[in-house]
Amino acid sequence: MGARLVTAARLLDLSSEQRDYLGLGRRGYGAIPTCSLVEGDLDRDLLEAAVRTVVARHEPLRMRLHALDDGTLRQSFAPPDDPAVAWAESDLSEAADPLAAVLGTGVGALDLRHEEPLRLHLLRQGERRTYVLALLDHLATDGWGSYLFNWELWRGYRALRHGRPPALPELPLSYTDHLLGRHKVPPGRERLIRDHWQAVADRYADAGGGLPAAAPTQGRGRGDLVRDVLPESAARATALAEGLGLSANTVPLACLLLAAWSLGERDSVALSFIYAGRDRPATRSLVGVFHRHVPLVVDDVPAGSLADLLRKVADGVLEGVRRSRPPYSARLFSELLAERGATPGIKLLYNQVDATFGRARRGSARQLDDRSTARFVDSHFWPGRWHGYHEPTLRLVVGGGEAPTIQAIYNDGRLAETDAVALVDRMAALLRAMAPEAAERSVREFVETETVRGLPSEAPRTPVGE
Repeated sequence: MGARLVTAARLLDLSSEQRDYLGLGRRGYGAIPTCSLVEGDLDRDLLEAAVRTVVARHEPLRMRLHALDDGTLRQSFAPPDDPAVAWAESDLSEAADPLAAVLGTGVGALDLRHEEPLRLHLLRQGERRTYVLALLDHLATDGWGSYLFNWELWRGYRALRHGRPPALPELPLSYTDHLLGRHKVPPGRERLIRDHWQAVADRYADAGGGLPAAAPTQGRGRGDLVRDVLPESAARATALAEGLGLSANTVPLACLLLAAWSLGERDSVALSFIYAGRDRPATRSLVGVFHRHVPLVVDDVPAGSLADLLRKVADGVLEGVRRSRPPYSARLFSELLAERGATPGIKLLYNQVDATFGRARRGSARQLDDRSTARFVDSHFWPGRWHGYHEPTLRLVVGGGEAPTIQAIYNDGRLAETDAVALVDRMAALLRAMAPEAAERSVREFVETETVRGLPSEAPRTPVGE
């Protein structure tokens, strides 16, 4: 495929969220997989037409990176009239383990300097069973955008299958509008934001970032652990949050805080969580990178009941989200921590625990016509999904869906494997014990009892493909 011609006038700055990915070595993070299993007839031409319709709607799916002479990166978007899409097809009929082959395809990476930000894989398992796997570059979209792509794709395909043009919702703004609008910051706001996050960075550094004080000096630089969570445990945790009028996402965040507190020496715990970042309703229908890392410091963790802690966490999350709007960025906060000799510490991603990504958005089973269906395959948290990703310290991923898990990606040059195992084990044990009847238990008693009762005898399993 030939190179696109662009002019300097069409080059746009990267957003702070995109720059955060580059600063985290996101090349190893690869692309986000979104997968559907089509059972029945699949019309390749109509599928391509549906894909091209979605790509034409969303600028990031037509994105390219450009390195300027001074080494900075800019992005451009190709015109929507003839969008380019990369395709690959495979036959899984003879594969000993078809799903493993699909998983292996979903662990990939793209290079936006030379490739399109979207690659479609058709993996056929016989004549009437096809996995449609889309790889979307993480510099072009976040997890929310990948679900949105999947939803629009099959809605458009179903319309075309019935002889109708795709009737997709009108987009209230473009990603370019979003990028340009971010630079319109009222006078004085940037200074106020920096002052606030300087104060948070002081507290964050004092709390130690949730990591053990002693860290190894050598290591491979990367490690992976996985813990399974029973669906009924996730359901009980959700019932606890709903009974208190809180988001279900509050529970795993509280479990991580409690696990870190139980292993540390301070009553204050600091970490960061990943927030979807679509603050304005107009951005919720856009494919793109919006989510951001939001620091959270919780003081007096063991004080009061479990319900008190959950409410404290929920309040801290809301305040952090409100304060982290542009021009704040994770890079700014990392710089403030570096000035204090501290690290970003633990990060938590938990955006499939809550109903935020409801079944309709996740693309559940969809009847395409009287001869075929498309069933969403929960691929965003596949084991091995972060193969090759180099996390500066520790990232915990709580994935919901059909097979809830806690995954840990950590830098074993900064965190000993024994500490990572202990943290994952304790978080899993606490999550299993979360239930409505636990709300009024004291935090100290809850942690002391459940971290002993719930600890497994075996080590966490290693992700598939490692």
